[in-house]
Amino acid sequence: DGTGTLWVFGFRENTRFINLVKKGDLVQIIGKVAEWRDDKQILVEGIAKVEPNMWILHRFETLKEKAEHAKKAKIAFEIYDRYGITAKAKVIAKNKGVSEDMLMTIDELYTMMLEQRSTEEALFEEEITEEEPKAENPELEKAKKAVLDLLREKGKALSHKFIVKKLSKEIDEELIEEAITQLLAEGEIYEPEIGYYEPL
Repeated sequence: DGTGTLWVFGFRENTRFINLVKKGDLVQIIGKVAEWRDDKQILVEGIAKVEPNMWILHRFETLKEKAEHAKKAKIAFEIYDRYGITAKAKVIAKNKGVSEDMLMTIDELYTMMLEQRSTEEALFEEEITEEEPKAENPELEKAKKAVLDLLREKGKALSHKFIVKKLSKEIDEELIEEAITQLLAEGEIYEPEIGYYEPL
């Protein structure tokens, strides 16, 4: 069809075909399609020189076949949309000159599309879930503020033990621990030495 190159090979007695044509001739080839090292090729069995008008005829036949195929595909889609892949659909398709294989192909295509859509939606939902910020815990925010206020008030590095002891009367110890961990992760405080914290 002019969109690529396909090698034609002749071996042994089939090499005689080379004498029947010369460079620039338009030819029609009969042969077997094969593949070698991921490249398709034709193993020649016969060659005939043809007139240039043969190319125009070939293009016309190809385009006509494509148009007929598109027309049948449209009918097949309409039948499938209305009746699915039922016995009735197959009978109607046969009466309209559409092959059962075309209905099966459409069914496979829809199945693949639905599977792909489901996968994409699942991935999209995962992304949204990952991006959604965690709901703020007011108690934790209160604990973080208390830790920061204490550190700023003293103006020096305070030990973990001192912070917990000072704030545990008003705030649960587990919340204080979580507040310190989050403040470190957020870069609000740092650890100049192990077990001591200071605001940035």
